[in-house]
Order: sequence, then structure tokens, then C-alpha cells
Amino acid sequence: MGRPLPVLEPGDAGPDPLEAEGWERRFIAVGARLEESVALYRELGFDVRLELPAAEDLRDECGDCHAALQLYRILYTRRSA
Repeated sequence: MGRPLPVLEPGDAGPDPLEAEGWERRFIAVGARLEESVALYRELGFDVRLELPAAEDLRDECGDCHAALQLYRILYTRRSA
């Protein structure tokens, strides 16, 4: 069995500036789950925005997992205007 991927969590960096623009942070994902989620949210009428996670989005034990930071994306949505 392969090594488990690091668990990504919301950071404690304070309020998310995208929320002030109406974006709602959904979750962090990679690969097929991310692609399927983007397609589903768009089909449901949402705008979708993907952002790179920051180091503080990783659990403490994964803080040096820079490769994970390049693979994962934070999925944000908001209702289309």
C-alpha cells in the first residue's frame, strides 16, 4: 500500500480575503476528485475558483511537503451572477 497523502486543513491566517468577494471556501483536493468537483459545481450554476494552498494549510507534520502544495488546489465557489 502506498504512503498516505498529507491531510490539508484550513490555515489559521485570519479571515480569507476571497470571502469578502463572495467566494466560499469548500475544500482542498487533487486529481480526479478536484476535476469532478469543478465540473459538478459549474453544472449546479456556481462560479469556481482554484487557488494554491499555502504552507499553513498543511498539518504541522506536513509543513515541508512542498510537492503537495504544487498538486493540491483550494476550491472556492460562489453563485453565478
